Amino acid sequence: MKLYTFYTPSHKVFYKNYFLPTAKKEFEVISHCHLKQYCNSASFSEDGWRETQYNKVLFWIDAVKENMGDVILCSDVDVQFLAPCKKDLTNTMKGHDLVFQQNHPNGGICSGFFMCRCSYKTENFLNIIAIRLKKVMHESGGGEQFVMSDLFKEGWHGLKVGRLDLNKYWSPRFKYEDVSELDVPENILVHHANWTVGIDNKSDQLDYVNTFISQVRSNFIPMLPSKNYKVDKNRIALCLSSLLRDFDVSSISLIFRILKCLPSKPDLIGYFPDICKTKKNLAILDSLSPYINKSFIKFSKDPTLPEDHLLMKENMAIQKSGIEGNLLQWRSMKHCAKLLKETQDSNEYNYDWVIWSRPDLYFFNTMDNLLNLSNKFFYLCAHDNHLKGLNDRFCVGNFHDVYNRMNIYDYFVNKWYP
Repeated sequence: MKLYTFYTPSHKVFYKNYFLPTAKKEFEVISHCHLKQYCNSASFSEDGWRETQYNKVLFWIDAVKENMGDVILCSDVDVQFLAPCKKDLTNTMKGHDLVFQQNHPNGGICSGFFMCRCSYKTENFLNIIAIRLKKVMHESGGGEQFVMSDLFKEGWHGLKVGRLDLNKYWSPRFKYEDVSELDVPENILVHHANWTVGIDNKSDQLDYVNTFISQVRSNFIPMLPSKNYKVDKNRIALCLSSLLRDFDVSSISLIFRILKCLPSKPDLIGYFPDICKTKKNLAILDSLSPYINKSFIKFSKDPTLPEDHLLMKENMAIQKSGIEGNLLQWRSMKHCAKLLKETQDSNEYNYDWVIWSRPDLYFFNTMDNLLNLSNKFFYLCAHDNHLKGLNDRFCVGNFHDVYNRMNIYDYFVNKWYP
């Protein structure tokens, strides 16, 4: 099946990085880069937008003429193909002249992704759109999608028009502030990055959806619990502390590599600097709730550290934030430990397992099933495979051991460094 796409230089990044690598696996891609950038901002409805859309419609008309009697797929380049879809598109197209992605749950069409049965009827339909766009193309405003919708409302065209499944051919369908607000369906086949304005925002949406789906469709095979282990020992606390850097991406791997591998929903204990208390991070923390029993989260302003502690840097390896960065991270961990103890003391149960992690980790592999392990031991990762040390960013064990590890600040300043 032939797939036609039209774009301008501003959108080449989408064609090169997202559209072509995923589309060519299943379709014969026929592209045209229109070298004149009419819309300098490359933003919807701004000056030059309609001129761009007018030329795109002319490209579609030529495509219909070249493929009379066949079915073609027309798409914008801010699209990525996440699973095979040609068979589904072919089945949906039966009995229709045009089949569109839905731009809204009310059935409104999206002209940025549609199937077209090439005929004189569809050619005439596109010619009418081009004529109407030409009359207003030097004015700011919406493009061919609005003209198409008007023609359908007028009911003159006599075309059989269908709609693609909302979830399989997905777009956000609402104006959002941050990608963490997006509810991406797991059965998605094609993603269209609209409902946002600007190249950077579209790229963020494409990256977020791609990362999410990569995690969902990974080979997640939870291990069965050991028959010799007492299955009632599964009260779990997940502790996170320090900066919430890149949490929109790391949280996805946390869900699919850690949380969904646990034998029961853990309590979430979090202690973070107040600079991390953003609307985005709060929304991401809230997105963890389906996988969490109860949450205990606190944000606090970083303190001024004692001067004598800041001098404890003899023989220290060079680091971006120096000793202050280490101490602030350990202080956050210490207060997370305090919150952990307060939570356990207030519970009607003690934790059999405590996991502590920095929140900016990306997990490439699923975690071992805790029911196959003994909580008499304290588990860490190896370091980066060359220093023969222990990784200081993640650990798991019983309450006592992990609580002690999380209080490394006091151990360092009172015993180890002296």
